Amino acid sequence: ELVLVSAGYDAHKDDPVGQMKMTAHGFGRLTQIVRKIAGTCCKGVLVAVLEGGYNPLALAQSVLATIQAMAGQDIEDTAGPEPPEQGTVSDKTLKAIENVKLIHSRYRRF
Repeated sequence: ELVLVSAGYDAHKDDPVGQMKMTAHGFGRLTQIVRKIAGTCCKGVLVAVLEGGYNPLALAQSVLATIQAMAGQDIEDTAGPEPPEQGTVSDKTLKAIENVKLIHSRYRRF
């Protein structure tokens, strides 16, 4: 048993398609809620599959918040005045990815 999430981010406030009022932090909070549901119904097995999002910066921020929540980390405010340089990966992002890999290593080898 598992909880499978179709992780679409086009509801983000900066997305040109959805144009709703969701923030990256909001996606992280939703993930925390779904993580708790997975914890009660299927031993915490939660899978998220990237589905959409059409603003690259908003998508990156939202995915980071989702990964942080899936890894049980605090959701950091990822919105900032300056977007990161394209092609760079922050230490926070690398740490979040390593934590997710560690959690998933119980089930699969990377």
